Amino acid sequence: MAPRTTKAPKPKAAKPKAVKPKAVKPKAVKPKASTPTKTPARQATTQKRGTRMLPWGAATNKAVAKKFYGGAFPVVNGRTHRYPDPNDETAWMKLMCAAVAHDKRRVLAASQGRHVAPCRDKRVAYLLFHASPLQIKRRGLRNQHRQQHGLVKGDKRHVHHGDPRTMSFSRTVVVDACAHQREHGKVCARERRAVRT
Repeated sequence: MAPRTTKAPKPKAAKPKAVKPKAVKPKAVKPKASTPTKTPARQATTQKRGTRMLPWGAATNKAVAKKFYGGAFPVVNGRTHRYPDPNDETAWMKLMCAAVAHDKRRVLAASQGRHVAPCRDKRVAYLLFHASPLQIKRRGLRNQHRQQHGLVKGDKRHVHHGDPRTMSFSRTVVVDACAHQREHGKVCARERRAVRT
């Protein structure tokens, strides 16, 4: 017998290997520096405030409350309203709590589209805004400009400041009440009555 020849096995066609796509790492993108978004309640308070009003931390922190008034509780001698002695910190903090509570109610109502009646305690309104050293200084300037223009108590005219930020005397003008309202984009009561009739 003839020797048996073994056939070499046919090479198998190589199956193409499945190529796994390489995982592409996303590039790290640095977030743009932007201001944090404000809540509607906080926006409602900052829209009206040209200057910072009484900080809410003043209700519980004596240091914060004193800092707002320039380092110590103010010496207030009201003709109609009685204020605590500057050294009586307990009484001042009680008054601060009432002022901040009213301010929080007003801000919450504004964020919900409601209106809160003004606080009946006039001392609270004074503490929230008018007692700050900046507002005392601005009020003094307004009174000084009225005297320099010759306006006296009971005069129906107003001193209009052309630049309310600096309140410079060189840009002040004496105008009547309705003209002053128009300068600020409002309508005076006399003109409203005239429109109705």
